[in-house]
Amino acid sequence: MDDARHGLARGLEIHGYRIERVLGAGGFGITYLATEIAISRPVAIKEYLPNGIAARSRDDVSVAPLTQADQENFQWGLDRFRREAQTLVAFHHTNVVSVFSYFEANGTAYLVMAYEDGESLSAILDKRKTLPEAEIRGWLKPLLSGLAHVHKAGFLHRDIKPGNIYVRKDGSPVLLDFGAARLAVGSRSQSLTSIVSAGYAPFEQYTTRGHQGPWTDIYAMGGVLYRAVTGQRPPDAPDRIRNDPYEPAAQKAARGKYGPALLAAIDAALIVDETARPQSLEQWEPLFDGAPWPPAEPEAPPAAAPDATLAVGAAPDATLAAGAAQRRAADPPTRWPDGTPSARQGTRGPSVAPASPRTESVPTQPPAGAARPPGSGKWFIVGALSLLLLAGAGAVTFVLISDGKPTKPEARETPLQEAERKIRALLAEARAAIEKR
Repeated sequence: MDDARHGLARGLEIHGYRIERVLGAGGFGITYLATEIAISRPVAIKEYLPNGIAARSRDDVSVAPLTQADQENFQWGLDRFRREAQTLVAFHHTNVVSVFSYFEANGTAYLVMAYEDGESLSAILDKRKTLPEAEIRGWLKPLLSGLAHVHKAGFLHRDIKPGNIYVRKDGSPVLLDFGAARLAVGSRSQSLTSIVSAGYAPFEQYTTRGHQGPWTDIYAMGGVLYRAVTGQRPPDAPDRIRNDPYEPAAQKAARGKYGPALLAAIDAALIVDETARPQSLEQWEPLFDGAPWPPAEPEAPPAAAPDATLAVGAAPDATLAAGAAQRRAADPPTRWPDGTPSARQGTRGPSVAPASPRTESVPTQPPAGAARPPGSGKWFIVGALSLLLLAGAGAVTFVLISDGKPTKPEARETPLQEAERKIRALLAEARAAIEKR
């Protein structure tokens, strides 16, 4: 390589390691295959060399910021690179890259990791386009186990993509190249759109104020799976804010090749609104076995049967209020027309109905214009008239007995009988009108 950021020469010895060759280079560093001289062990060494703010010096070894103005950003990123190393050294999981040591030399820093013999998932997908479900599930479960180990320690990966998943020759996966330092430098020195992994980074990673958490890694992992079942990466997150071009995996993947549970889990992970995605791996993993998203709401306890016996003298208003309370208790909370059970109006992603595991109010009434259940309006009318019949009877009875004077029965129609007759006539007319609809 002849650019100013070229890699270290083959055979160069540094800190007890001998450089063998360049394994790969990215915007924030170069990774080498090297040999630990003392024990002849192959290792991978990652060199911190952020493109755009630092370069190789004329001695072909040392690294320096390009300008004095870049010095602060270079040092700030170096501190994050060091913290990332300290974090990774503490992880001991077969599906997370093992970090042996960290050292500083030549004006920069180096991360010494286990060398894995295999192939990146990116290279595999480039050759094969898509993978069968059995193979996907074979590496997915251990990969999620490794990611859960990271999350439980309070850390995020932040750069999950096919290029950062390595498949060993025995088929087991390993998660590589955590993106904390890379994102830290990029957020200070350049546009975030130039450092995120397009198609795999969720929208919250495109803004310095985005709220990131386990759901951020879940989106990225969903993008990896989407690529594995469709042969294409998902659309870039910013393009999905309006007129979302996303085609759900359940529709785009080859029919009959993948089970509905796998496809539904992918679509749930790729919801644009971060509050509507599964918020943890504990929430997401059951979806691969067919659990619904959002989770099924517990059934409301059955409402108590209304008491048909009205107390003598009960006022009509009180009776109607009691009936309304019973109806509200019997009705489960309704959803917004788009299926979102959250008061927050986030951008919708795939056709999976999103849910917000965070503490947000759930509307108990639909917005104006929301469809009522079929037939609910007409039976409400009949119910109201029935209550009116009972209430009217109670009120008339109250009037008749509250006078305190005995009355002799007469052959003519009493006021109570007249009221009952008129209300029954109204009920009959209402039922007849409903049946004609």
